[in-house]
Amino acid sequence: MQEYIPLGQRVSSFRVKYWNNKEGDWTEFAQATTIGYKRILRFPWIATRKIKIEFDALACPLISKVSIYNAPEQFSVSENVSAGNKTVRSTSKWKLTVPEADLSKITDGDNNTYLEINKIYL
Repeated sequence: MQEYIPLGQRVSSFRVKYWNNKEGDWTEFAQATTIGYKRILRFPWIATRKIKIEFDALACPLISKVSIYNAPEQFSVSENVSAGNKTVRSTSKWKLTVPEADLSKITDGDNNTYLEINKIYL
């Protein structure tokens, strides 16, 4: 999703809902704060024919783009990783979010192979 930034950032928060045929009502499945130039949300796969986006804004929201993709599931790494004398950490809950990455580098089974993480975003 993108806002038209030349006229300023206006959205302070938003919620994304989908039409739930079983419930016969809108079900919220994502929420976030500002959009700015670009906001990308990842969420579990759902089946619906309608979505609705509700905005909280300081002025009339100027949304320049909304896109929805059926992206592939993220790859879950399940190997242990170590780095010399550093502690071995389980990666069972890690998610690889770059599909074109060379997975053999982090799942080769070699205890001397490790993945360095500079920043973690939750």
